[in-house]
Amino acid sequence: MADVTQAAINTYNLAPQVVPALIGIGGIIIGGVLTFLAAIHQQRNLFREQRATNRLQAKQTRGEELYTLLGYWRIAVEGRYPTLAGVMKGELDYNQHLDTIIANSKDAKTDPSRLTMLADVYFAELHQEIESCHASLAKVNKVIGEHKAAYKRGNADGQPFLNPYQEALQAFGKAVRDAQGRLAATLNAL
Repeated sequence: MADVTQAAINTYNLAPQVVPALIGIGGIIIGGVLTFLAAIHQQRNLFREQRATNRLQAKQTRGEELYTLLGYWRIAVEGRYPTLAGVMKGELDYNQHLDTIIANSKDAKTDPSRLTMLADVYFAELHQEIESCHASLAKVNKVIGEHKAAYKRGNADGQPFLNPYQEALQAFGKAVRDAQGRLAATLNAL
């Protein structure tokens, strides 16, 4: 029993030295945990900021591509005017017009499906403007189709189609420029 009593006395005598050491170790552990948690929080915030920056850069890049594709689309559609107007005026035949379209389409840089996809994915706010472009193009194509049908029936006089074609083409060009203007404003606001 004396050994047990002596051990208790020795332990009691060590307590003033051990307790501060344990408190110090506990403080170090708590400090380490808090530092670790702060580092994780900081890393999360940095990751979120980087992701937001990457999304912004991607939207900017896709917006620039969309702006360019809209311009190419307008040029491709309007580029058919001189030869088709020539057919409507009786200055060219339809085959000459088609040969010109085929020759020019080899260098075409427009992709209407990509243009629509970019607008849908990155710029939903442009939906109305893109739909306006498609509606205007449908009017252009309707006039072209009506002229082509009349031409196939042997009616080579395209004068009645010339003004509606020019008006529809101007409306398409305006719709594309409006879409580009809205896109530019959206990109400037990023």
